[in-house]
Amino acid sequence: MRILFAGGGTGGHLLPALNVASALRKNLSEAEFLFVGVKGGMEKSLVERHGFSIEEIEVVGIKRDISGMVDFSRKIMRAFAQSDKVVRGFGPEVVVGTGGYVSAPVVMAGKRRRARVLIQEQNIYPGLATRFLARFADKICLAFEGSRKYLQGIRNVLVTGNPLRDDLFQDRTDNLFAQFGLQAGKKVLLITGGSRGAQSLNEGIVLFLKKNLLGEDWQLLWQTGADKYDSVKNRLLDCNFTGKVLPFIDNMPGAYAVADLVVCRAGAMTISELLALGMPALLVPFPHATADHQMKNALDLKKQGAVEVIADRKLQSDEFAELLSSLLNDENRRRKLGETARLFGNSRGAETISQEIIKLI
Repeated sequence: MRILFAGGGTGGHLLPALNVASALRKNLSEAEFLFVGVKGGMEKSLVERHGFSIEEIEVVGIKRDISGMVDFSRKIMRAFAQSDKVVRGFGPEVVVGTGGYVSAPVVMAGKRRRARVLIQEQNIYPGLATRFLARFADKICLAFEGSRKYLQGIRNVLVTGNPLRDDLFQDRTDNLFAQFGLQAGKKVLLITGGSRGAQSLNEGIVLFLKKNLLGEDWQLLWQTGADKYDSVKNRLLDCNFTGKVLPFIDNMPGAYAVADLVVCRAGAMTISELLALGMPALLVPFPHATADHQMKNALDLKKQGAVEVIADRKLQSDEFAELLSSLLNDENRRRKLGETARLFGNSRGAETISQEIIKLI
């Protein structure tokens, strides 16, 4: 039994594939797994760290200028040839595409070689790869119900939730507070702009602290990003607050466990984790995301009352300071956000998707 995964370019496309493969490995000890990633990309080290094999192909995303389109046209044909070679050599029964420009040539090669195809879409607004490949898929697994309207006329669609990491849920203990250098008796505001941090978010939080708006019953747990850490620390020298400022948080599930409110970007996997945890959150969508998909993710959930949202350009404004202050000072509002978020959460995505893959074999 052979299952091939194609998805990458960013962690948002690769991590779902790894989570599904890990779930399958628990149930199918005899199965063989292979990942296909972008040559020279971030996929290789992460896939191998999870104990899976990977092949790499040369492929680039679509660029809107003329020279970019010419380069894409030339390289996509090479990518199809390389993908066909990988598929022919591995002989998968199922090809799983999780998005990103690497998935299209691999899924098409799999279809050509008569493999069954499952597509997993993380975002509310389906990416270009999903919209293109949907017509060829035997099953499409969506993270959010709101995605259906973008795939009208497509059959075999199932809402499964995103496949989340299996260590997401941790107990909130005094020992966990101590590991982060936090006080167990104070509420925690978790700030993260992703593993690399977000300069605009860092600037907004610095200004918020300089206004002395963080109450005495709150403390910070702040992931700045490694290359932004020194700058943030220097700007905080004249700020009086309790908490821990870190370049990177190794144990993000633990950080969620101690948090009472999260301010973060609006990537699909991050949102899915927050919903599953029932975590009140203020989302700041990354303004340069493809097709503005982070804002689409955030606004769809804001309409349901599951999150609060503010635009990145407003992070240094009074509006941001007032919104964050109101959330910190209103426990009932935070509780309602968390309760509503949990209604849209789904922690069984990896298991459900793995069962759908097994059905295709």
